[in-house]
Amino acid sequence: MGNLCTANEEGRPALPSSSAPETSSTPLDEKVRTAFNAQREFFATGKTRDLAWRKEQIQLLMQAVMANKDKFSEAQAKDGVCPSDFTGASGLVAGSAMYYLANIDRWAANKELNDTISPERTNGIDCDWVRVMEPKGVVLNIAPWNAPALLSVLPCLGALAAGNCCVIKPSETTPATAALLREVIAEKMSPSVMTVVEGGPTVSEGLIDLGFDHIMFTGGPAIAKLVMARAAKTLTPVTLELGGKNPVLVDEMDDDMLKAAVTEIIGTKAAFSGQFCQCHDIVLVMDSMWDKFIAALEAGIAALKERRMARLVNARQFERVKRMLENHKGKAVPAVPEYDADKLCIPVTAIVEPAADDEVMLEEVFGPLWCVLRTKSIDDAIAFANRIPTGKPLVSYYYGASQEHADSWQGRTSSGCLAINCGPMRLQSNFEAAIHGVGNSGMGGASLWGEHVFNTFSHAKFAVRTKFNEKTQPAFAGSIWSGPPGTYKPASL
Repeated sequence: MGNLCTANEEGRPALPSSSAPETSSTPLDEKVRTAFNAQREFFATGKTRDLAWRKEQIQLLMQAVMANKDKFSEAQAKDGVCPSDFTGASGLVAGSAMYYLANIDRWAANKELNDTISPERTNGIDCDWVRVMEPKGVVLNIAPWNAPALLSVLPCLGALAAGNCCVIKPSETTPATAALLREVIAEKMSPSVMTVVEGGPTVSEGLIDLGFDHIMFTGGPAIAKLVMARAAKTLTPVTLELGGKNPVLVDEMDDDMLKAAVTEIIGTKAAFSGQFCQCHDIVLVMDSMWDKFIAALEAGIAALKERRMARLVNARQFERVKRMLENHKGKAVPAVPEYDADKLCIPVTAIVEPAADDEVMLEEVFGPLWCVLRTKSIDDAIAFANRIPTGKPLVSYYYGASQEHADSWQGRTSSGCLAINCGPMRLQSNFEAAIHGVGNSGMGGASLWGEHVFNTFSHAKFAVRTKFNEKTQPAFAGSIWSGPPGTYKPASL
């Protein structure tokens, strides 16, 4: 199997060197194996099933992060993460943790179910049915480089809420953040509950080979395929949070709404240097809005001034996005200024009407560029959105004044999530709503927060038992294979 690198041509993860499957496990440091076995042994004690224990661990992890949020900002700045300021992300950690603490009791409670068997098949013996939410065991979280602290922690809050132990494998692309995570978590939490393992692709491979009870991977499709293939050797379930080319349809609207929409599109791209899985990627503009939109977009980008230069995380990502910017058959808007490769900065730029075979049209940009295309009708826009080369996107956006068109976009396109006349910040402001992909943009559950994540890291066990009677032994509900009905009669106590 190819290496599970984490900095590739598509964006967040690295391209594998090979896709041929390996037949043997990758060697792993004995200390890591010892830590993994310690978590296995601790989980076997049953302690993690206690809800008070789960709440305590959530609080410890939240405290470890919140007490060091300034240090995380410094570490992410050192690693070239954009934005490096962890203040806003720390609010998501705290909010998510508090939401879990408020709802674990309800989510973990047994749920009584109806018995749907027909009366003539019961043989006069009634049964009780219940759904039991039980923890899976030991979870591996393979985190990405674009939000290295946040996406190392958020999935683990959900895993702890569900009663699991966790191993975090941060990206080797952000070593300062990885080292800080290891330090602050070790100070607050037992390694038999939560531990951080640093290293590169071979460490990821060795960890997967250990045979976790669940693997959480955030990255891109190329490495996701390798993770799934390697996890298949131990039949380990996998949750994938990926990405894609997120489309936005710009429909008819008044000038004030257009200004707000353009500000959102540009502001999101500039704030993250485009290295954010929810950024707008392909902008589809109705013919009737074309001239106004292009003018507003060009003016908005120009207004960024020095902020137009967006720093990429490393040289590899810089070269990948630079290739997209300099090799296309469209028009750059505004014109591309001179930029310094040594600073790893790419100017925020719209590639207007690129060719279908341009690289910028075929891959997730994950950088400060958009593809901007005309569309004649809502039907044409929907048809295009449903055949994006990277598959079903993580997020789809509709910006416009038509309720009918908004309903059509919602009902006739497929994406992990959908935002109508709002952006990513509002999309990720509801702890009751999952942010997850579909198909090439993700599968296997959710990872950020809420009951969806609790369920991802839980096993729903369905249990049936005959009803107990204080006066007799429990009845036994036989089947057609165990003899004629009534062969067992409960004896008196």
